[in-house]
Amino acid sequence: MTEGSKTEPLYFEDIRSAYQLHSANVAVQPGLLGTAPTQVVSYARKLFEDGDLHWGIRPRSFDQVYAVFDRDEHDSYFDALNLAKSLDGKLRYDSNDCVSFKAIASVPCFELWLLLHFEDVHAPLQNVTLR
Repeated sequence: MTEGSKTEPLYFEDIRSAYQLHSANVAVQPGLLGTAPTQVVSYARKLFEDGDLHWGIRPRSFDQVYAVFDRDEHDSYFDALNLAKSLDGKLRYDSNDCVSFKAIASVPCFELWLLLHFEDVHAPLQNVTLR
């Protein structure tokens, strides 16, 4: 589950393709409940529990769930980290085994990480909160 509806899904789909991971093993979905970190984590849980047959996602069919969101200036950032941590190992997938549920937070934001990953940037960063 990702906060963004374009950048993050495209990036992760490219990774899936580059490593030739079968799409049945990876589902990248933008959060549909909103972009606040707690909304992203809540949607990841909902999608895991309820599935989405329109996208071919069966309920409880994953053994790992990742919620990807930015630190930015979100008020719910720490709540989202705690919520994801509270879900880790508590949910069960269709074989009744525990699910790994993790938050992946981009600090300060995914776009900066993506830029630094692919470009040699020497410009100073301003107004960046690294908490």
